[in-house]
Formats: sequence, structure tokens, C-alpha cells
Amino acid sequence: MRPEANQNPGVPELSDEIVARLEEYLPGGAAVDEYGGTLLQNQIVTTLTLLEQRLSKQSRTMMPAEEFQKISAARQAVQAAKLAMQLHHAGNQHRPD
Repeated sequence: MRPEANQNPGVPELSDEIVARLEEYLPGGAAVDEYGGTLLQNQIVTTLTLLEQRLSKQSRTMMPAEEFQKISAARQAVQAAKLAMQLHHAGNQHRPD
């Protein structure tokens, strides 16, 4: 699944290197851009929310049990990723510069 091209010019293209060091590109990280990483963080949260909605919709259709389990596991993974982003944001919110 390949996301659409970045629509925000300030958001870096998500190369394998950036994904491997994602925390550095988010607010509070050493490699943040001129926007302080907030555009990337917002893009990630938006994408995760859209994925969760899509998976939730798919889980309401009739399907074999094995496929339902896969969709359920994917939805849980997306929810965990959203929680990780919220924790990262909360951890950096009160961090002194």
C-alpha cells in the first residue's frame, strides 16, 4: 500500500531511512524541519486515522474468520501506532528546549 505523494511541501518524503529514524523527524527530534516536525506528525496521525476508519468499515462486512482476524490485527496495530504518536506528542509537549 503506497500513500499518495506528499501534499505538504514541508513534509519530507518518507524514505526507508526516515522511517527507521522517525522519532528524529518528529517534534523534539534532532532532524526536524523548519516546521519543527509538526506537519509530518499531523500527516502520520491523519493517515493512521484514515486507515483505522477503513479497517473498521471492512470489519463490518461478511468474510471468512481468518480474514476477519487479519483485519482485526491490522486495526489493533493502527490503534497502537496512534497511541504511540499520542504518547510521543505528550512526552514532548512539556519538554524544555
